[in-house]
Amino acid sequence: MIKIKQIAIIIAFIVCHNTHAFSDSASSTSVMDFNGDPPSRENKLLFGGMWTIFADGLIDLGAGQRLQRYIDDNNIPNGSTIVLNSIGGSLIGGIELGKTIRTHSLNTHIGTKGNKIIIGGKCYSACAFAFIGGKFRYATKGSVYGVHRFHKFDNNANSDDAQIVSAALVQYIRDMGVDPALFEQMVLAGKNQINIIQEQDQEKLNIVNNGREKTVWELMNLPDGTVYLAGRRETWRGKELLVFSCMPDKDKKRKGMVFAAGVFGGKMADAIGTRASSIVINDIKYRLDKYDAIGEGARIENGMVWKEFSLPAEMLPLIMRAKTIGILFQTAYDAPSFAGFMDMDTEGGIEKLSNILRGCER
Repeated sequence: MIKIKQIAIIIAFIVCHNTHAFSDSASSTSVMDFNGDPPSRENKLLFGGMWTIFADGLIDLGAGQRLQRYIDDNNIPNGSTIVLNSIGGSLIGGIELGKTIRTHSLNTHIGTKGNKIIIGGKCYSACAFAFIGGKFRYATKGSVYGVHRFHKFDNNANSDDAQIVSAALVQYIRDMGVDPALFEQMVLAGKNQINIIQEQDQEKLNIVNNGREKTVWELMNLPDGTVYLAGRRETWRGKELLVFSCMPDKDKKRKGMVFAAGVFGGKMADAIGTRASSIVINDIKYRLDKYDAIGEGARIENGMVWKEFSLPAEMLPLIMRAKTIGILFQTAYDAPSFAGFMDMDTEGGIEKLSNILRGCER
């Protein structure tokens, strides 16, 4: 793996902006500073005292260090939000700022401070790399996200240097959980042009994840030989987990499908007291009250609320065609609130689930 610091001498001089081409206000050419308001009493009670930090201006080599000092001086908790508004700056500065943002699990928005709301802003070039440092990344209405080729490349840089820079950027993009195709979008931009990434493409490349990390599906084995499929993801609400497995009958044969769901977060206590449970497939809710719950109902294990069900054969084709799957825990089926989630994506999981189904049929 290429270390960013190993190539600092090569690319410290590379600047990711052109103030003549991209600057549209006097404040855009000022070095980035950080400011925010201390959380209100209500914020502390409801959200744990999370801050919103506003970061405006050009990104220099010291931007990450200044953010770190600002966080330390104000005792800003992890999981707070930083709102970025910048036309670019230093490549290394943008990456280091992004790494500081990730270290503190900050959530990123593009925008600037309006009258009690966040309004649209710009995030070009080096800012684009700082932005993807956010754990959860949001598209603010009216904001613009853009990338472009690095000017040194346009000036026929040494090919070895260019390859090192490219490899480092692609590695950083991967480390932040973003599709490396983002780098290709940089190359597509013409000289002195910004390639604006449209909102749908931001989501496709996982530049924006809207508070949800990508679901990871894994086949795993228990010591007794049971194979199960687990889908897990982390969201702004907490951790979410779905599990599918075969249910052995009394003769130790594989029979039926076990569906289990777990949620971790602010509504755990509510989930324990619920009586109405539903599986959600492609946004359609299917009540589980007519299916047997396994065990004594919802329970807490390792800080996560769990509930298990045995699913009948008629549910399996629906699951195999699912684009999204979820679980709802409610006090009643017509209750307006719920614990759980509705939209865990099945990409990468359905093919693995077919292996589980073959085992259930034996």
